[in-house]
Amino acid sequence: MSGLINLLPWRAQRLKQRMILWTSLFLAGLITIAAVCGTWRGYIEYCLEQGRLVQPSPQQLKTLRGDNARQRQRLDELAVEHQQRLATRKAQATFQRWGQRLEQLAAQLPDAVWFTALRFDAGRLEITGKSLTSEALSQWAETLKALPGAGMLHQGATARDSDGAWQFHWSLTLEPDDAPTL
Repeated sequence: MSGLINLLPWRAQRLKQRMILWTSLFLAGLITIAAVCGTWRGYIEYCLEQGRLVQPSPQQLKTLRGDNARQRQRLDELAVEHQQRLATRKAQATFQRWGQRLEQLAAQLPDAVWFTALRFDAGRLEITGKSLTSEALSQWAETLKALPGAGMLHQGATARDSDGAWQFHWSLTLEPDDAPTL
């Protein structure tokens, strides 16, 4: 069989004309977009240059200086607020760290020992409580001495009460806040 022969050459011509038409429309659109973008960029550069060349009047300068002073004052107020927030966060973090330490101590507290008062003031933890046995009390004293962040344990008054329990009042000096937890 022989090769195909196109008996309708007008179809190929019409296809070629359509391709040329759509290609030229597409290119015309691209050229138009590029021209508009270039014109817009030139206009913006021109406006920026004009803005740089304009000198502010003395009244405008005075107003700007006043605004700067107000902004500086506001910035100083914000800096003070920021420092206060940082101090509050630091205090909260310290409180949480010592809270965790005290919870761990409570978990290690012998069954024969209990607190009647616990006071924290100026780096000093004052513990008042009762114990059924002196052995449990000495065990608890060793646990307190091993507490990370604990300094000196000052064993204050220790005496028997009318019920036969040992009453104690101890004072624990605490080291800086960077002490690790148990």
